[in-house]
Amino acid sequence: MEIVLSVFVSVYVLVLILILVTWINIPFSEKSDCKDSLMMSVIIPVRNEVKNIRLLLDDLGKQKYTNQYFEVIVIDDHSDDSTFDIVASASGTVPYKLNIINLDVTMGKKQAIKKGIESSRGEIIVTTDADCRVGVDWLCEIAHQFKCERTNLVFGPVKYTCAMDSFSLWQSMEFAVLQTTGASTLHLGVPTMCNGANMAYRKKVFFRAGGFAGNEHIASGDDEFLMHKVFLIDPVAVKYIKSQHAIVETTPLPDLKSFINQRRRWASKWEGYRIPYPRLLAIVVFVANLSIMAIGILAITGYIHFVWFLAIWILKFIPEYLLLVVSSKFFGRSIAQKNFLILAVLYPVYAVFFGIAGRFGKYSWKGRDLN
Repeated sequence: MEIVLSVFVSVYVLVLILILVTWINIPFSEKSDCKDSLMMSVIIPVRNEVKNIRLLLDDLGKQKYTNQYFEVIVIDDHSDDSTFDIVASASGTVPYKLNIINLDVTMGKKQAIKKGIESSRGEIIVTTDADCRVGVDWLCEIAHQFKCERTNLVFGPVKYTCAMDSFSLWQSMEFAVLQTTGASTLHLGVPTMCNGANMAYRKKVFFRAGGFAGNEHIASGDDEFLMHKVFLIDPVAVKYIKSQHAIVETTPLPDLKSFINQRRRWASKWEGYRIPYPRLLAIVVFVANLSIMAIGILAITGYIHFVWFLAIWILKFIPEYLLLVVSSKFFGRSIAQKNFLILAVLYPVYAVFFGIAGRFGKYSWKGRDLN
């Protein structure tokens, strides 16, 4: 039995090595000269973002991209705080065209984005989240990718803002690895994940791909499902922006409850995948971590020698650590060795728990109970 379990872990290790080598070999995106003149529409769905939205709107006002070539559309998804009032008051002070739309009958992020797109004037749709911060080169870097007429969709790097407590550091480390994994699997031709906080696509391609049709009932996945659809239209036309100038920052979750709800929301996308790669990757991760837990139990009960478990755990640990090193270097983060060691010990339990919990029950997000 231990041999079979070790094989499962070894497959996971090989996948990690492949992701690591691929990420290292992805070329950095050419720095934009910001002379592009594509009309872009920045779509921002919001719900109860009174603490964050003004900061993002101010960031957009500092873009090097010419103000006349982009608009910002904020879609309020039934906020019950003063988010709408803050955006409305900002519309008279920001240097770009800013519209705010109320989502009337329908609700949810996908419906908000769709309504924003239907109201947009831009050839290129850019999406981000209200709790994000963007640098001055952000829109220039995105527009630069669409100089190639064949480009249909791009997604870029997202990182958590720096935090000193262990819980935030753990989230930051895991999130960095998820980002490099999404980029590497796309580069390998087997796309798995991306993040709608830093994403752009041609408006005509959104409608050609059918938008969010077929997965409207799933709370998450406005980014990945669409990316997969566009990839099936033309794999070469989906690109990743490997550039520090294109990084979007967002905040880690403040507490364990919200973290669990977010991860369950992410895991709920399982049923909506129409290509096999995300499921295969999820299965590899789940089975490998379940196997390492089983080997540990066998070692504790004396069924196998503890040295065997230690050897398998180190085999798993090394590529995980190396992948974190290269990911952290790109995102400008230092690695807290003690925190990573704790995370490496706890991760198998974490991966197995959310692999199961994400398939069942209800969770809360933005004040709503979801299935």
